[in-house]
Amino acid sequence: MEGLSDLFQALQPSSSSSTEEQFQDFVSPEEYDWDQVQVTLDPAQTKQFLTLYQSLSDFDDTSVHDNLTFPKLTFAGEADRIVYGENFGSVTVDIAGALRKNEQTLRQLGWDVAILPGNAMDHTKAMQPETVLPLIKPWLATNLLK
Repeated sequence: MEGLSDLFQALQPSSSSSTEEQFQDFVSPEEYDWDQVQVTLDPAQTKQFLTLYQSLSDFDDTSVHDNLTFPKLTFAGEADRIVYGENFGSVTVDIAGALRKNEQTLRQLGWDVAILPGNAMDHTKAMQPETVLPLIKPWLATNLLK
């Protein structure tokens, strides 16, 4: 969860703006200029996210894994490393890096780990149906239809 606490800390409301000012016309995820997004969240909601991610950063999930007897899958695109601009606290959330770093441990704990290949396989592309369904459908069939 490294970086997510910093991200939600940066999202603490600083000013309000209308919905029209907050979002650009949506072209495609690849062409969208995320640095220009202005986000205004309810302070209570932002605090809730911040509290969640701060709590998770200290949580020792290995202490509960023996009780988790269901199939588990985690995946990310090979290039799933989000570098947020000033509007989002200039934090980096490196999901692919965290999976690579912890892959062996995750597998020992019963997780199936997939890093979707491709230099352009970032967070946005990895969650598109045409990318994720070929991974998830056979995994679900194998693991849930036993």
